[in-house]
This record gives sequence, C-alpha cells and structure tokens, in this order.
Amino acid sequence: GAARDLEALIRLLPAADAFADAALLAARAGLDATPFASEAERLYAACGAVPVLGPLPETEWLATGATPAAG
Repeated sequence: GAARDLEALIRLLPAADAFADAALLAARAGLDATPFASEAERLYAACGAVPVLGPLPETEWLATGATPAAG
C-alpha cells in the first residue's frame, strides 16, 4: 500500500504516519491493529520521531481494543 511505497522512497515519517493511520482505522473497525502499530513504531524509531505531546486518546483504543465513544 501507500505506506510501503513511502518507505521504499525513504520517506520514513510519512510512511510511519500512514501505518499509524491504518492502525487507528483497524482499531475503529474492530480489527487487529497490532501489525500496523508495530510498523509505525518501527518507522518512527528509524527516523528519530518522538511525540511532541503526551499520548493521544487514540493510543488507548489501540492498547485496549476499545472503540471511540459515539457523540
């Protein structure tokens, strides 16, 4: 997919972002987000990206398998 294409072009940060987006979408759909989250973490580490802010609310969805509340 697009994330692999970006990685092949040595665009690690956009590739990591694409995998992180895929992880969120998978989690929201009730699917296993682990493969996407793992790839995102690997690429963020490879390009030296670190979060500027604290954990985002979505992080909890990935960790617990929960879905966002409606509303």
